Amino acid sequence: MLLDTTTKSIKASIEAAAITTNPVYSTTYADIAAAAFTPASSDGALTGTTAVTVVASPAASTQRHVKEIHIYNLDSVTHTITVQFIDGASTFTLAQVIVPAGNFLRYGQETGWQIGAVLGPGTVTSVSLAMPAEFTVAGSPVTSAGTLAITKATQAANTFYAGPTSGAAVAPTFRAWSVNDPLGWGFTAGSIPFMTATGIAQNNASLFWDNVNGRLGLGTTQPTDLGFGGLQTLLHAANLSGGFGAIQLSSSQVTNNSTLGSIVFGSTGSTTNKVGAAIAAWQSGDGTVNASAELRFYVGGINQKLVISASGFVGIGTTSPHISLDVAGPIGAQVYTVATLPSATVRSGQFAFVSDATLTAITGLGLAPTGGGTNFVPVYSDGAGWKII
Repeated sequence: MLLDTTTKSIKASIEAAAITTNPVYSTTYADIAAAAFTPASSDGALTGTTAVTVVASPAASTQRHVKEIHIYNLDSVTHTITVQFIDGASTFTLAQVIVPAGNFLRYGQETGWQIGAVLGPGTVTSVSLAMPAEFTVAGSPVTSAGTLAITKATQAANTFYAGPTSGAAVAPTFRAWSVNDPLGWGFTAGSIPFMTATGIAQNNASLFWDNVNGRLGLGTTQPTDLGFGGLQTLLHAANLSGGFGAIQLSSSQVTNNSTLGSIVFGSTGSTTNKVGAAIAAWQSGDGTVNASAELRFYVGGINQKLVISASGFVGIGTTSPHISLDVAGPIGAQVYTVATLPSATVRSGQFAFVSDATLTAITGLGLAPTGGGTNFVPVYSDGAGWKII
């Protein structure tokens, strides 16, 4: 929940005065200004039908991100709790919930609105701990005060923790190496053996060769051809544990304007190799004190056409952008009729052209466009609607 102007706040109230104890609230939020992130909180009590400010308006040029609102009904009776969003003279109800005595109403940034009961106190009389045979436990059980200590049990030399080499599945134990173990000589199809400190090993899940289709798999035993543009996939990198597949390119170069890594697209079908396009990362500044780099994009051979600078600026047709988007040349924007304009509430700052406005850019400056006319005007979104500029 975001409060992005000094006119916005959040208030809460109950339908009637408390019988014994006023409900209480606590909130957490973060203020984000130009270059500062400031976490903060507030708390207090709801005093009846008069709305109480639970999250105040942010300061000018500051966005207040509301993380959590927690209202606890301490009274002896049920109350209807109303939470309202205030925007200047306008009031919007965010939640109106019947909360029994001893229960709470909670808003969380990730969970939305919830109602629940506060758990009562309990007593723990004993805490014990059991571990597999590979560990030893001391101090168990603890019945009044004490410490549970876990240590690794000693094991015989040259053993490793594994299940059986064949037969039914059983719990793993520490045992001696066997030639039938996956890390021994019993390699499986697609294995690419590699040397470790103790001998030859394999890991199909990380390094796999599909000899039928001629593909190398990194992080997958099923390197796949996705059929992009009719091209044949030779290398498939994946992360099947839920993260991202990544290929890292790095360089020992630390001087300014030196190449850190590149991906080159070209042809070797003639006597002279031909470069069609490329993406390259270039060191920006002294690499001994920072890891700052920019990405350069080349097309039509080795002609640089686009760059993303170390500052995050994008340049098209220029090698040194100085603003978020720096274009050396004309740019185009979609032309709409007023009726076909996309939603302005997707985000503020959108820019487009309208071809059927009834007002001109001069007579309609700052006003919402209306269709049915013949004027060609630029419009922008303020986050709530389209305005003529």
